[in-house]
Amino acid sequence: MNDFIDIKRGKDLVHAHFRGPVTLERLDELMVKTTEKAKEWGFNKYLVDFREADERRVTTSDDYDLAYMKFEQYGFEPGSKHALLVRDDKEMDQWRFVETVFRNAGHNLRIFTEEQKAFEWI
Repeated sequence: MNDFIDIKRGKDLVHAHFRGPVTLERLDELMVKTTEKAKEWGFNKYLVDFREADERRVTTSDDYDLAYMKFEQYGFEPGSKHALLVRDDKEMDQWRFVETVFRNAGHNLRIFTEEQKAFEWI
């Protein structure tokens, strides 16, 4: 399976599909690409599909840095919405932790395992 980050224009959101290892470097790449497209298209809603991603190789410290320091540096607009689609598997606790950290940092981010529910929320 090839690693890739695919960014598509949805009706009113940036829709990204992520495949491969979830590393800090690749998350940096994802965030840069999605914010560039959001600015180009005038959107502030994001749906990122991690269901085909490999294991998370991001530390707890990295999660905090992303939420509290880097998020605004990437250019995400205040009030933006972020839905993350993930598999309900052994890493679900890690994804729930990510959701908690980002929400505690004041970001409107939620984790979903069902695509329809993610689209309804966003």
